[in-house]
Amino acid sequence: MAGKDAARDSRQLLDEISRADLPENWQTIADIIGLAALLKLCKDFGGTSLYVPKLESIIAPAKRRLILKKFDGGNHKELAQRFHLSERNIYDIVAPAVWEKNQLSLF
Repeated sequence: MAGKDAARDSRQLLDEISRADLPENWQTIADIIGLAALLKLCKDFGGTSLYVPKLESIIAPAKRRLILKKFDGGNHKELAQRFHLSERNIYDIVAPAVWEKNQLSLF
């Protein structure tokens, strides 16, 4: 019985938390991801150091895959403009795939 009461009390306590209870920097995060998501983040990672990477580093692998899909052998400049990269970056991304394709075609 005491376990059920404690669980109910915990739920009620979480229901009582409002944005105003949070420090200002955490209010901003709650505004972005929602209070429930922030509370889950605190529950799962509270007391630890948590690094939040820049969005660009998270989407980089998907961007590379999309560039490879869109690459037709001669559209380096178009892809550079489309994905806000330099042509050199596009060459660096597609070169290993082009080399591998050429090596396989030898056999």
